Amino acid sequence: MARHRRPGRCAREPAVRPSSSFWRLALLLALLWVAATAWGYAGYRKAQTTAKQEAMLRALGTEGQSLFSSLDTDRDLYISLEEFRPIAKRLKLRDERCMDDEHERRGNIVASP
Repeated sequence: MARHRRPGRCAREPAVRPSSSFWRLALLLALLWVAATAWGYAGYRKAQTTAKQEAMLRALGTEGQSLFSSLDTDRDLYISLEEFRPIAKRLKLRDERCMDDEHERRGNIVASP
C-alpha cells in the first residue's frame, strides 16, 4: 500500500554530504598549516635568541658574557631575582668581611657573630 502525503507538505530532498576524502584533505591541510606555523615560530625564536646573544657579547665582551652565563642558570638571557640572590649573599658577606678587616686595621673591636 502506498503512503499518501499530507497536503501542504513537500517531500524533503536528501542532504548532500561532502565526501570523506574532502574532510581528510581539509584535516591534512590544517595539520600542515599548524606544523609550518610552529616550525616558523621556532626559527623566529632561535634567530631572536642568537641576536640577543650577539648583542650581549658586543656589550659585555667575553669575560662579561661568561660571568653573565654563570649567573643565568635557566638560560633565558635574563637574571631573575632568584638567580641573583646567591650572588647578593656572597657580595654581602664579602662586604662584611672587608668592613671587619678595615675595623681591625684601625684598632676597633669587632664582635664576631
